[in-house]
Amino acid sequence: MQITITDLIELAHGITNCGDLRGVKFSYAAAKSLKAANAELETYNTERLKICAEFALKDDDGAPKMKPEGEGDTAREVFDFGENEEAAKVALNELSGMTVDVPIHQVLLDDMPAEITAGQMSGIFNLIREESAGD
Repeated sequence: MQITITDLIELAHGITNCGDLRGVKFSYAAAKSLKAANAELETYNTERLKICAEFALKDDDGAPKMKPEGEGDTAREVFDFGENEEAAKVALNELSGMTVDVPIHQVLLDDMPAEITAGQMSGIFNLIREESAGD
């Protein structure tokens, strides 16, 4: 399936949020698709980190500078882009907008678990096929 990285991230999160749902066909499709999505997202993350390192300000040793972000439990270190922030955003948006070919194993709408909520379903639209291929 041709899918953008942004949509693939959403699909992976959506599948993860459906982890407690039952049904052999659904569970198989979800597990198989999540494995394929995660493999592609590993490649994306590697490229994303390269872009971040490229645009980040450098310390005296040439290593990317980091800065604190957030407070308390959400505090973390992020790349410090300084005046390169807009260029970094453009490059990262280009990367996340790329279309990739990922073998998403779709499941028929009729085979979806009856317990699925609208919120769960909205995250996995790319996993659902409304009719069989022969219809």
